[in-house]
Amino acid sequence: MIGGAITLITFKQDAEAHGIAGAALRATPLLGDFLAAYDIGNEMAQDIIANSDKSKGRTATAYKVANQHAEIGAAMAKRQTADAFNRIGRKVDVTVPYIDESTVDRLEAAMRGYNSRVYGINSQFLQHKLPPGQYTRLLDEAEDEMRTEIERAVQTTDSQKDPA
Repeated sequence: MIGGAITLITFKQDAEAHGIAGAALRATPLLGDFLAAYDIGNEMAQDIIANSDKSKGRTATAYKVANQHAEIGAAMAKRQTADAFNRIGRKVDVTVPYIDESTVDRLEAAMRGYNSRVYGINSQFLQHKLPPGQYTRLLDEAEDEMRTEIERAVQTTDSQKDPA
């Protein structure tokens, strides 16, 4: 008797939620268990989506802030690379007889290496992760390293000299 009453109450609730056909399917042994599991999973998925939508705004804001540092750091590094290359270019004597593809490759590698290093320095600086005074020291070291690489690329070594 109690089992029949529970079945009628459950059937009535299922009919209201899923219609008569849905209630009949849910009342069928095994198929009803499968559909009940599906309903539970569906409700859980809806809860996850709802919670995700609530946190999306917070997550998007966090990503925006993090990416803002990256964008600013990249723009700073690009400008700093051009400025450093111009400073170095005025001071380095070019002694190779001509600039070939391998020289250009070495110059590009020196600039890319400097840009990458300075980008990392800028990112740390913007996130307040560098002790005071270390920012300029690291930038100077990076520029010295690029100067050395550029000098190696454009200055003649004994093995490059024309034997004639």
